[in-house]
Amino acid sequence: MQQTVSVDATDRVEARAWHTLFITSVSIFLVAMDVTIVSVALPGIARSFHESSSTLSWVFTAYNITFAGLLLLAGKLGDRWGRKPAFLWGLGLFAVASLLAAIAPNVDVLIGARVLQAVGSALIYPASLALLLPEFPLSRRSMAIGVWGGIAGMGGALAPTLGALLVDWFGWRAVFFINLPFVVTAAAFGLSILRDSKGDRADERFDPVAVPLAAVAIGVLVLGVVQGQSWGWGSGRTIACFAVTAILLPIFVVRSARHPAPLLDLDLFRLRSFTVGNLAQALYVGSCFGWLVLMPSFFVNVWGWGPLAAGFGLAPAATIGAILSPFAGRLADRVGHRWLVAGGMLASSVGTAWWALSVGPRADYPRDILPGMILTGLGITSGFATLTGALMSRVPQRFYSMAGASRSTIFQLASAIGIAVAITVVDSASGIGPRPFREVWWIASACAIAAATIMLVAFPRGRAVRTADGPPAEVTAGSAH
Repeated sequence: MQQTVSVDATDRVEARAWHTLFITSVSIFLVAMDVTIVSVALPGIARSFHESSSTLSWVFTAYNITFAGLLLLAGKLGDRWGRKPAFLWGLGLFAVASLLAAIAPNVDVLIGARVLQAVGSALIYPASLALLLPEFPLSRRSMAIGVWGGIAGMGGALAPTLGALLVDWFGWRAVFFINLPFVVTAAAFGLSILRDSKGDRADERFDPVAVPLAAVAIGVLVLGVVQGQSWGWGSGRTIACFAVTAILLPIFVVRSARHPAPLLDLDLFRLRSFTVGNLAQALYVGSCFGWLVLMPSFFVNVWGWGPLAAGFGLAPAATIGAILSPFAGRLADRVGHRWLVAGGMLASSVGTAWWALSVGPRADYPRDILPGMILTGLGITSGFATLTGALMSRVPQRFYSMAGASRSTIFQLASAIGIAVAITVVDSASGIGPRPFREVWWIASACAIAAATIMLVAFPRGRAVRTADGPPAEVTAGSAH
């Protein structure tokens, strides 16, 4: 009888873990998708509201600035309030904002709704990872992160295709209406299934001065990067954005180092796996988003494809990444992350180099693009989800929300910079042709090689182990296990 009870209890824990993975993955899919899906809806929004392209760009830019600027605060609030309340409040705000955006009577309401949507997304992102990690034992955690990260990557990569279909069939408002059934489902299950947790210093008041310092420093940096191309990289507004960041960010770091209850605990970056993983992530994510965002433009402007066909042209990489990420995470649980992540990045480097060497002005997708899509899909498998597992693998539980928020902030900054560099390269070229895109692909290949090198040289060897008092520790291959 006693044995039966024990088995039943184990089954209940397993069921809760898989249900938590489902809830958090659905939510993170929506957050990742909404970063880019609006870009395909902008032409329809322009026709509805008769606004200039500079005004409409804020539908996209306002979301990115708010999301990146609030991630650190959202992670800290999750540690303080509880990760479950932060997650559910985020879902609620996201749902209300999606509805407001879908029924917006003018562009001002739409931009405001996008800001509110970004607030919800900022609460969801770090809380979802912090809710997920404690449900799985360390031996299966990379597999869980692989599923979570793979679905997030699929949301971002498939957004242009899905958005093109929705706009083509139902109009631009559908890209916001589509969020509602998913959010309601996640919230309904989350209320009863998710298990709450807090940081171990949840009652401690964190530094209030650091909140505006971090939000403004990161927000204006994203603003300068995103708007730099349209404003001009040498314009006063762009330079002012970078100058404000250069002043405020060091003040924030110094204050975080000295304050007894910092918004960002710099002890996180004493973990070599976390610091090295984030550095590799910044290089790799920047390289990926540069080619990912511009590839539909290549298909349309150089090869003359329609928007829907261009969206489907990206599908192989996203599909491979989504399918293989759980298996890569499971393998990482057994053999460690270092070689697996570096190998995926090198595959991605070969894939983008293939495009740079093979692609010409005449369309030949199976020969020129598909091999690179397969290789970059392998890279996405390791460079997104498995790399997230690598840099989170040795983070103590009390840092889960803060670590997730820091990782996400670096991810957003890297993607914004990668996109800005790629757009600048293409826009500065004279005429329409494959040459500037080849330059973007070569840059992506070089960045992927650099990220792989960082992982091989600097990431800790071996796997995370659990110390006597609970949290994972840094170990090397020669350490006693």
